[in-house]
Amino acid sequence: MPDHRLIYAKEIVDAGLSAPDDMTMALLEKIVDEGVLGASNHIRLTHDLLMHLMAAADDPGVAWLRTEMAASFVARVRGAQAPVVNTAIRALMLDLDRLKPAERLATLKKRIDDWQATAIERRKRLVDHAVTVLRPARRLIPFDYSSTVANIVIAAWSDTGNREIIVPESRAVAGGLRYVEAFAKAGIPVHMVLDAAFEQILEPDSAVLFGAESLRADGSLTNTVGSRPLARLAQWAGVPVYGGTDLSKLDLRSYAGPIDPPPIRQFDMLLADADLPSTAEVRTDGPELEVVPPDLITALFTEHGTIPPADLWDLGRREFGDSATIHQDKAGDQRA
Repeated sequence: MPDHRLIYAKEIVDAGLSAPDDMTMALLEKIVDEGVLGASNHIRLTHDLLMHLMAAADDPGVAWLRTEMAASFVARVRGAQAPVVNTAIRALMLDLDRLKPAERLATLKKRIDDWQATAIERRKRLVDHAVTVLRPARRLIPFDYSSTVANIVIAAWSDTGNREIIVPESRAVAGGLRYVEAFAKAGIPVHMVLDAAFEQILEPDSAVLFGAESLRADGSLTNTVGSRPLARLAQWAGVPVYGGTDLSKLDLRSYAGPIDPPPIRQFDMLLADADLPSTAEVRTDGPELEVVPPDLITALFTEHGTIPPADLWDLGRREFGDSATIHQDKAGDQRA
């Protein structure tokens, strides 16, 4: 497991502040060090972190400094892989430096409360759309953990029951296990299989479900490695592939053209139980995320309805207006 939170602890001490308390480190472990999966969960936990830091110091100036440093750190570390985390934090912190410390804290608290209230309503609309579309599917196959997809599966099960839920384990971040835990707590029987068994589980009346670390304007999405081959096999087998995600995960930079590939990480945990000589040279670097292109996605479940991937470009332009246009115009300037 990564130890990014230790970098934050050093930055805080280097800034002349006392070391982070246990609650701060526990929340950071969940957000930046894979203690909890799912970008939507990480936004919610970042809210918890910022609220904790704002309440933890009597001096508004100190409380703000700790809060600002934590927000910047999460945006820099977690936001590098999940742009929605970076976007959410930037929206929370926008123009707060123009206010006095006490006013910054009060404004930030209100923004967090407002975000959470609207997020609940957006999630409900998204799940309702998904349940309607998935009603004919007798077998649901969610791949790699997404809190949005977990909500969809639980709601779909409650809607009709009598479904088979098959969870392929994603060994990159053990995302399948998180699904099994969530479904078991909801009283849903689960069949867990290896991700190498994709082809064997794609039967008629199935539906594959992906969450998304991010959406791109062309209708593609990024998800854990293994998603693209599963989508290809599903298309070959005539099984629909759905992405379930809030439109806030649309990476507006994609209006300007291709985005850099997802970052490479080390998977040294794969060697934890290996009996290797000291001279062994073994590389474990590789991608954790990959892009699933729009031609492999049947539809996207969003709070605005169920849409074909090709419609995402215009929907994003309508929803985000100038923010999307700016990126698209920059691309045009560069091409000229």
